[in-house]
Amino acid sequence: MNVRRPPVTTCVFCDIVAGTGPARILYEDGRTVAFMPHRPAAVGHTLLVPREHVRDLWDLTDDTAHALTDALLAFAPMLRRVLTPDGLNVVNSTGSAASQSVFHLHVHLVPRWRGDTFGPLWPDPAHRPPTQDERHRRAAEDIRTAVAAGRPATRPRHGRLPACGPLHGQPLHHLPGRGLGSGEG
Repeated sequence: MNVRRPPVTTCVFCDIVAGTGPARILYEDGRTVAFMPHRPAAVGHTLLVPREHVRDLWDLTDDTAHALTDALLAFAPMLRRVLTPDGLNVVNSTGSAASQSVFHLHVHLVPRWRGDTFGPLWPDPAHRPPTQDERHRRAAEDIRTAVAAGRPATRPRHGRLPACGPLHGQPLHHLPGRGLGSGEG
């Protein structure tokens, strides 16, 4: 006898989006979900993910980018109002070299307070490469040339899209959490 079972995913964020993985859900709409990571870097640290599986920023379509931006612009003010931080880091890491550890696109919203233990986001200026060397000049020239030529052909697009707006009239949904999540970096 064959028993039908739901497909098992290997993506912890897809499991959270599907409601089968544990997470403290803070916000969700038709296209995105925001939840607390298992090991937050700060009070209020939130991960915002698209419901559809997108590996990273380089695989992001325009319409999913709009949905993430809409959700970010709706959710970030709630963090500010509730937690009153001194600042907010909005961080995306694309690829393992940039410390992406879960390969489902996600954006970190990290509330910051003066003197917090998070530490600096950027390396000390003394350890940065000089900006006037030949590599930087060539990179700037190549990037300007690519921008002038238009979007890279490899970027996925789905036709013309309406301008981004605040959730296209959708209200914020404050839903109860589903336990403690495993969502990491």
